[in-house]
Amino acid sequence: MHDKLFIEGKLRASDATRSLFDATAKLARAEKKTPLLTLAVKGKPGLLLVMRPEDLPMIAAEYQAARDSEANTDADL
Repeated sequence: MHDKLFIEGKLRASDATRSLFDATAKLARAEKKTPLLTLAVKGKPGLLLVMRPEDLPMIAAEYQAARDSEANTDADL
């Protein structure tokens, strides 16, 4: 399917993660923001990001801007 990405899809009648994301998206819309849901499990490192594919470029840009800002702040110390 892809040279570098292992992609697995699931099709279900309903899903708790999708329901939570839909509720998050509704709250984000009310604030005119882009929804980004993070899922973490106690005792496990890292987290999962849940977003709409069309939001990925904007989320990636915001992530990079935050990293750049953090690097600039660290350089000032």
